[in-house]
Amino acid sequence: QEALLKHSSIQTFKHLNTRVIHRADLEYTELLGSGTSGDVYKGFYKDKEVAIKVLNGERSDEFQHEFTILK
Repeated sequence: QEALLKHSSIQTFKHLNTRVIHRADLEYTELLGSGTSGDVYKGFYKDKEVAIKVLNGERSDEFQHEFTILK
């Protein structure tokens, strides 16, 4: 599962052993849903179909918790 982290959040998530994927490497195809922490899109990364979560920046603590559960 791929995670998209905003540059301002890199330090926040550094301890979760993640990698940063740049927006230019992603192709967004469809909005799947929206929630309090951001939007989720269907898309492609290096020819693989992925879910892309775009954070709204205000709920990084909730995303950290969610990411830890999914990891």
